[in-house]
Amino acid sequence: MKVGLLQNTLNVIGGAERFTVDLIKVLKDRGHEVHLATFDKVDWNRVEQNMGPCVKPDRSFSIFWKRLPIFGIYQRLLMVLAVKRLAKSVDITINTHSDHLFCRTDIVYMHGVNPTLSWDLKVPWWKVPYVLPYTIITWVALKRKKPNAFFITNSCHSAQKLLKLHGIEAERVIYPPVHTEVYRQLSEETDRED
Repeated sequence: MKVGLLQNTLNVIGGAERFTVDLIKVLKDRGHEVHLATFDKVDWNRVEQNMGPCVKPDRSFSIFWKRLPIFGIYQRLLMVLAVKRLAKSVDITINTHSDHLFCRTDIVYMHGVNPTLSWDLKVPWWKVPYVLPYTIITWVALKRKKPNAFFITNSCHSAQKLLKLHGIEAERVIYPPVHTEVYRQLSEETDRED
């Protein structure tokens, strides 16, 4: 089966990125052809420097050659271009980034519910002019059409927030894998501060 993964970026090394890299490996190990769509071109050297050796997708493309240093949340809006292109070449699409309103995929794996997508904003007053237009855009998009994807969250907390803020019920809660070997090595160190 051809599986398309949508991830905003892999160049910011965090939980969603780690999950996407792990998912690529799991899918390929099971014989699937994996396509990856990102906003910016993946710097695999940087990813492997931070995460260790990675199994790369069979195909990948980005809609921009690099991440812009400004308007980060607004760059997500352009991912709709990536998902449309991705959907033409695969059997199923999976959004591993969480921002689901503009990127209609078959499956959405929610790492957390972005607080900028709600009216209960707890942001400093000086950030409101930046966040407010995005909040309005996402609110209008959600009111126009509820996504019909299969929603999975990484915790019960994320599932509750998804329901409370968007009225979307998660089909499943699947806790992401944790690379315990890193913590095991740290726990064995004797020369450290507690």
